[in-house]
Amino acid sequence: MSNKTKNFSGISLLRAIAALGIMLYHIGFGQNYLKSINLSAGIHIFFCISAFLVMYSTQKKTAGIFIIGRLTRIIPLYLIITVATFAAAKI
Repeated sequence: MSNKTKNFSGISLLRAIAALGIMLYHIGFGQNYLKSINLSAGIHIFFCISAFLVMYSTQKKTAGIFIIGRLTRIIPLYLIITVATFAAAKI
């Protein structure tokens, strides 16, 4: 592990388990088979972990750098999906 980046393997595992709980909740697995386990709690865990990771990754950045970085990751994919959706609607 270098000084610049840290790997949160435990947090990543907990985040994956929370995402799995959310998925199982949405497909109805929890209501039918796991009535004693509250799978919707995965939503709260997932959001808390995501907020921590965003806070940690932006700790040494300014708000402007963070926003520009997010926009350069989000806008190209948004444009590709929008064009693909309009193309599929035309077909």
